[in-house]
Amino acid sequence: FRCKEILQSLLEFARPQGTTFRELDINEIIKEVILLVNHKAARLKHHLELELKRDLPKIYGNPGSLRQLFINIIINSIYFTPEGGSIFISTEKDNDANEKRFAANSGRIRVSIRDTGKGVSAQSLAKIFDPFFTTKPIGEGTGLGLSISHKIVEEHGGSIDVESKEGRGTTFIIKLAAKIKE
Repeated sequence: FRCKEILQSLLEFARPQGTTFRELDINEIIKEVILLVNHKAARLKHHLELELKRDLPKIYGNPGSLRQLFINIIINSIYFTPEGGSIFISTEKDNDANEKRFAANSGRIRVSIRDTGKGVSAQSLAKIFDPFFTTKPIGEGTGLGLSISHKIVEEHGGSIDVESKEGRGTTFIIKLAAKIKE
């Protein structure tokens, strides 16, 4: 079973995500993901807290890929957060004028996923998006979830950053370009 799981993850990582991009509401994608992961969080008595800003600009994206992106990150947060911990998911318009990865005045959507988990060491943080890198025990992780997530963000022309301190939790910050009004 383990070999099959690794092979499926490898195939997913290598497979092009296609060009099925369409106009999307990022909040709807997040809500769909929460429905999928809520049972896992509830089993560990985790609190999933949402703060989704209204009236955000739409984005162009592949809905399946974006769901996978957020599932991977939230499942990691669930795994590394002790029982009874919290995971905070927020969306907002991002107006960082210094962000060079986006076209001037394109507008961005910022999705933050923050947990109260054990955090990540500086050494692990440097490799967190590397394929096959995992801090999970042998047999519990393939080390592909975050590298796949990184690839998805790149395919969407966005950025993903992670901030963490051991013992204080981890925050993933995903920025995606908003659809430019025509």
